[in-house]
Amino acid sequence: MSVLEIPGQRSEGRSAGRVSVGRRVVATLEAARTTLHLDSILDEDLRRIRDGDLHVALRLVEHARGAAMSALAAGSNRRVRVSSVQQLLVELHEHWHDIQQDLLAQQVRMMPRIREALYRLRSAETLPGIMDRAAVEICRSCGVDRCVLMSMREGRLVAESVYFAQDPDGQEKWTAYALAHPPAIDPRDPEIELLRRHSAVLVPDNKVSRGVGDISRAAQSTGYVGAPVMVRGNVAGTVFADRTFSAQTVDTVARDVVGLFTEGLSYALERTLLLGHMRDQIGKIREMMAAADMRLDDMYAAGLSIRRDAVTGDIDIVGRGPVMPSDGAYQLMGILTRREIEVIDLMSQGASNAGIANELVVAESTVRSHVKHILRKLRAANRAQAVASYLRLQALAKN
Repeated sequence: MSVLEIPGQRSEGRSAGRVSVGRRVVATLEAARTTLHLDSILDEDLRRIRDGDLHVALRLVEHARGAAMSALAAGSNRRVRVSSVQQLLVELHEHWHDIQQDLLAQQVRMMPRIREALYRLRSAETLPGIMDRAAVEICRSCGVDRCVLMSMREGRLVAESVYFAQDPDGQEKWTAYALAHPPAIDPRDPEIELLRRHSAVLVPDNKVSRGVGDISRAAQSTGYVGAPVMVRGNVAGTVFADRTFSAQTVDTVARDVVGLFTEGLSYALERTLLLGHMRDQIGKIREMMAAADMRLDDMYAAGLSIRRDAVTGDIDIVGRGPVMPSDGAYQLMGILTRREIEVIDLMSQGASNAGIANELVVAESTVRSHVKHILRKLRAANRAQAVASYLRLQALAKN
């Protein structure tokens, strides 16, 4: 019988379903312990299964199933009745299937929360903004109590974002300790899989960890999951998470969902880096365009122009002869360049910088530069004063 719940079922129902499955599994494992003489099935493990720990249940079911198949293969063992073992195998196979369905259902139920958390992270357009929120979002969406996001610096892990739900004092103390004792992953540690295979790992007992084990024990963590943060194909950092406050052990579900979240986090970081580089390049291009535009204005005001020789095809800068402005423009031409007159004329019509840029087919940053020069040349404190001076000079020129 499957323990998958119908949509909308309460969490209490899910917990009760796991306990119900746990009781049936315990009954079968007790029978297996008697029939197959399995001393490795401990009472403590059976208690945890009754409480709904499906990962312990899965481990013992697989162990008992292997023992049953070995007993059937032996055949000559008179202490074991073939029919009893066959019945055990059927029940163990059904339990294994039900447990796998429930574990898969747990992951599926977390998918909407993970998607929403990653969407919130994408709204942070800077790397510090993403880093500051990452640990919080992992805890809220992946069913873990504590999370640490660490960067890789010269072979050591440095805490960048730390979140201990329900324990801000412990979070502050542990962060200070981790920064003072940055660990390095030992080649014998299970975390080495983060670097070699770029995959999430489950460490149910921190006693096996050497490098990370120190800060893990300082956090009083018994077991944790880890996942790599990938940027441009390289491991840029790691995520570690556990379930200390809920008194639950980390499991394959926690490992898989944290690994999935961290994969999305890696994409968000790469996207933010790319956007940052694009903004820098666009800024540089606009500065170059503004400088070129101003240079051309200066050349025009100085009576120079770019010409191509009709015979040789060579391009050169030559004098274009005296400029003959209209009578009403003499005083303005003595102060402003022709392009600056075009800009302030549009300003007098109420056009914004964006509107002027669109009209003159230049970058908005170029318009801002022209406006700045106009204000300086007309000794105006703001746009209104500059326009007033412009209109006054125009009126004087007409008289």
